[in-house]
Amino acid sequence: MPAITAGEDHRTNHTIPPFWLDDRPPLLRHGKPWNRTWDTWFRGQTCKLLVVVVVVAVAEAAGGGGGSSEESIPIRDCIPLCVQTQKSQPKDKLADEELMPYLTCLLSNPLVWSLQLSALLQRCRLEGHHSRTVERAMMQTEELVHCIDKEKPNARTRHHYIFCSHLPPRWKVETELANLLISIGVVKSALDIFLQLELWEQVISCYNLLQLRHKAAEVIQQELNKKESVKLWCLLGDATDDPSCYEKAWELSGHKSGRAQRHWAHYYFNKKQYAESIPHLRESLAINSLQVSLWFRLGYAALDQEDWALCATAYQRYCSLDPESFEAWNNLSKAYVKLNQKFRAWMTLQESLKWNYENWRVWDNYMVVSTDVGKFNEVIQAYNRILDLKEKHVDTEVLKILVDSICMSESPGDIKKKAEQLFTRLTQQVRSNTALWQMFVKLMLSHTDSETSETMEKTISYLQKAFWSAIQDSHFERDTKECLDTMKITSQLMDAVEKFKYLGATVKNINDTQEEIKHRINMGNACYYSVEKLLSSSLLSKNLKVRTYKTVILPVVLYGCETWTLILREEHRLRVFENKVLRKIFGAKRDEVTGEWRKLHNTEVHALYSSPDIIRNIKSRRLRWAGHVAHMGESRNAYRVLVGGLEGKRPLGRPRRRWEDNIKMDLREEPMAGLCEGGNEPPDSLKATTLLCCEKCTRPEKAVQMLASAKLCLQTLIARIKKFYPNILSAEESQNTEMSSQLQDLNTKLQEIVSVLQQKKGSL
Repeated sequence: MPAITAGEDHRTNHTIPPFWLDDRPPLLRHGKPWNRTWDTWFRGQTCKLLVVVVVVAVAEAAGGGGGSSEESIPIRDCIPLCVQTQKSQPKDKLADEELMPYLTCLLSNPLVWSLQLSALLQRCRLEGHHSRTVERAMMQTEELVHCIDKEKPNARTRHHYIFCSHLPPRWKVETELANLLISIGVVKSALDIFLQLELWEQVISCYNLLQLRHKAAEVIQQELNKKESVKLWCLLGDATDDPSCYEKAWELSGHKSGRAQRHWAHYYFNKKQYAESIPHLRESLAINSLQVSLWFRLGYAALDQEDWALCATAYQRYCSLDPESFEAWNNLSKAYVKLNQKFRAWMTLQESLKWNYENWRVWDNYMVVSTDVGKFNEVIQAYNRILDLKEKHVDTEVLKILVDSICMSESPGDIKKKAEQLFTRLTQQVRSNTALWQMFVKLMLSHTDSETSETMEKTISYLQKAFWSAIQDSHFERDTKECLDTMKITSQLMDAVEKFKYLGATVKNINDTQEEIKHRINMGNACYYSVEKLLSSSLLSKNLKVRTYKTVILPVVLYGCETWTLILREEHRLRVFENKVLRKIFGAKRDEVTGEWRKLHNTEVHALYSSPDIIRNIKSRRLRWAGHVAHMGESRNAYRVLVGGLEGKRPLGRPRRRWEDNIKMDLREEPMAGLCEGGNEPPDSLKATTLLCCEKCTRPEKAVQMLASAKLCLQTLIARIKKFYPNILSAEESQNTEMSSQLQDLNTKLQEIVSVLQQKKGSL
């Protein structure tokens, strides 16, 4: 690359050593690299040229060697090129960062007074916009004012390169100093400078900041006495809050002053009289349409007055002039929503998010509008972003629409998985929202080809959490609506699965015990095969084998049998299982006729067993449990279930056998069943049999046990009779006279047994 030399001027030419310029990397703006457009090319070439000029100026001032006059660049172009670079670029921090190194390089060799002063002033302007450097910029500007007032250097030295230095006059430098003083809060000092310079508009602004508006009015009135002007009348209106001053300014301008209308509009706008401010805003903008702040105020006033067409127009113009305002994009989207242009509102909110990615309210608006236009992927993304910014946020309406759309969609795709992840995140943060859990359950059950155990377990877990969150309020039952909603959740929880395990027993939603009985038999078979070798061993006695059966196998099979409802098929299966075990215990038998070994018949097995069979054992336990529940009282839930009834009618067809029917059948098989069913047994058979056995029994503990069992049976029977015949003791019903007398006899027998039982217990 050829050497770059300095240009020719009134001094000696100088030659600059070779300086190679490398290509700069692409600039980054708002997170994305710019394309190599004309604007970026021009900015890059200007920056390169500025570096060259700075080097030329430094080398020339230092007295470098001469060079060709045809290829030189004069030093007087240094500051003009710097100003040109500043004006040709957008006013942002990127432009300031590009200019600051060049100014620093120029200031490193302070040889020309005018260029040095201009460069320092340019640096103060750049540093005055930053809170960390504004104080230094103020002190530097103050020192520049003092340098201008000093006698040295002389006029000849100051005038050197004065016309190409872009050095402003002294009063402008003082004005910049006053503005810097206001930015750091030193208003009084700034006021003194403005008074000295007779800048009345700034003086009035300072008086307003100092809350001395009456002094501002005095100053303006003095100037008006000298000469009237539109500007002074507008300032007087601002100082006195008198709208007639704006009217006079408007008349004085011949209805051509946009300033008068602007001040007039600000007067009404600051008082929140938006309807009165709109005509003045429109009139001022008709005169000068480049007033950016007025477009924003016009849009806000129209927004308050619900003039959506005017609001959209105003914010469109504002966004075209200043596209970096997220508030304007957000308000424009609201106007589009009110005009039923929701897709345009959705696109507008995307622009708003470009300029403010950290505002959760903008994301919330974007989420709502995305819901309206059916962009549910964007809804989920926006909701996740809101949770990142706000931690907790529950919008039930949006979530309900999202879940309904997924359930109604034929092929939701990945959106269902994303929605489940969103609900998982929400429920981890908000655990006491009933509606949230219900929607999560609905989402889980949608588009499920096969209800796997894992899915059903999650569904039950979520419904349980919905139930507990619904009953957190101790007085929820007072509100009818809340109570009904809680009942629906409970009903949904019971209908969510066909069966579930509770305390080791299988409970089905159709109240069927066949599967539970089958499961118990399988468990019994597992126990049986685990001890099969012991049961067939010749080393153990048959009594020990029977005890093993009763203590190891039988409790497993009969677990929870008190609640079973048996039919003949289940009874047959249970008997078959017991006979299989007993045949293994007692072994085979030699036939007397043929002499061959054969299996024992059922009657032979029962004769050898000499204990109640498994069905008899189940009935005994069931009656014992019924008596226990009958003693609980009305305050216990088990008793309420026993004596309560369901409303409505049974479906057509033969009714299924109930647990209650089993109890009745068990009671018929007992001697006292004839008391209520018309049997032939004598009424005192139970009493006579029990008391006779107790008199002959040699063990007091056994006698007490028999009396307690008889007492339990009688109490159970009496409770059941009173349940089915609630008016049995009423003398008005003649048809129940016989049963009433029998019931009284039962009560008498019960009292006798109770008295004998107390005597036996006392003797112990």
